[in-house]
Amino acid sequence: MKNILLLILVFITTSFATAQTTNVIATGASWKYWDTGSLPSTDWNTLAYTDAAWNSGVSQLGYGDNPPDEATIVGYGTDVLNKYPTTYFRKTISITNSNTVTVITGRVKRDDGAVIYFNGTEVLRSNMPAGSVGYATYASTQNNSDENTWFDFTVPVSLLQEGNNVISVEIHQFNPGSSDLTFDLELATTISNNPTTNSVVINEIQAANDTVIKDNTGNYED
Repeated sequence: MKNILLLILVFITTSFATAQTTNVIATGASWKYWDTGSLPSTDWNTLAYTDAAWNSGVSQLGYGDNPPDEATIVGYGTDVLNKYPTTYFRKTISITNSNTVTVITGRVKRDDGAVIYFNGTEVLRSNMPAGSVGYATYASTQNNSDENTWFDFTVPVSLLQEGNNVISVEIHQFNPGSSDLTFDLELATTISNNPTTNSVVINEIQAANDTVIKDNTGNYED
């Protein structure tokens, strides 16, 4: 009788592709804002621009809502019938391991119109006319029903830089007598981790005790 030595190696490999979403900017975040009734600079929406002279306050920012929705009241000038057409907002964020970011999503509240830039590149135009937009450009329509609506947008991952990045927003009124202004914004990044592999080795061994027996015919048997 021969007992067989049996060694079985079983490799079980499992891969887990995981994704993690992080809120980079949440409502209630601090923003820099320019409410002086002029274009701050032609490069105001880029990383190269210095916004040290700007005011700062937490969102929601704006004026004129009743009851007030704004955590920070921004200025509109001295004439309620001739308010500033455009108010500017900026926020610098720091992103590490930017090469692992696969999706950037955001949403904005705007009254009346908005243009959003990421590192100087336009990523959303909402309720604004086509073509060139300047300080004196007014929104396409007046917001009476959607001023508290969140509008979704995405940022191309190709615009993302390692370290500091800046998101800039200009909010435009519909006309000089517009009663209110609303601005808030949220931004999130999604990271897809590299698949992780877990290998499990299972060993199964049967004991061996091999005996060879010769029968009376001269043949061997196990």
